[in-house]
Amino acid sequence: MVERSGITTVLELYRASQVRVYEEENILERINDWTTKFLKQELQSNNILDKKLKEQVEFELKNFHGIIDRIGHRRNIELYVADDNQSSDVHNEDLQKFSRQDFNLCQAQHQKEFELLERWYYVDSKLDSMEYGRNVTRVAHILTSAMMADPELDHARAAFAKNIVLVTRLDDFFDYHGSREDSLKIIDLIREWKHPSSLTYSNEEVEILYTALYNTLTELAEIAYPIQGRDITNVLTHLASQ
Repeated sequence: MVERSGITTVLELYRASQVRVYEEENILERINDWTTKFLKQELQSNNILDKKLKEQVEFELKNFHGIIDRIGHRRNIELYVADDNQSSDVHNEDLQKFSRQDFNLCQAQHQKEFELLERWYYVDSKLDSMEYGRNVTRVAHILTSAMMADPELDHARAAFAKNIVLVTRLDDFFDYHGSREDSLKIIDLIREWKHPSSLTYSNEEVEILYTALYNTLTELAEIAYPIQGRDITNVLTHLASQ
């Protein structure tokens, strides 16, 4: 029978094996296979006597496709077991307090980001003035906040959320609302990539879509320049035209 510390170590190794940079990483794949089999065997053999640890292992194996960070953190706090000594009780109380503060701070930041996303949608891009198309700002915000919860990833969340909204609007226009000529016109405009004010448009909705895309990608390229050390506008426009 493996001691609690041994199970915990294998569980951490199992988690680490799921964090991969490249699609194929043979060493991590082998570690994942071994730790998965080991943990399942320990569960089936009833070798994990600690009830909380057993629940934690079951939860991790059940959600092998991945666990959203915030949900994982909450689950770990719920399963946190304090020792009987006073120092552990204090540590547990401090951990709970810190977790609540962290949650509230992140929620406040995400709320502010959602307000900025809606301002971009309604005021800056005027996408709501289009006759047809889905408004997925709320869905986009929830997805990006869940996938990239860390406070320092605010620019990444904003870029990803706007991309989801724009792709959805363009997809709806191409598939259901826009004419073939208007759809081809948007593609041509993206390939030419000129400032919106210097162009002529077949109708107002083509202008709204192209202007929103142009301004959003231009802003993203400006934000990325100090980090990338180069202008990525060509990369973004190439991706947009595909």
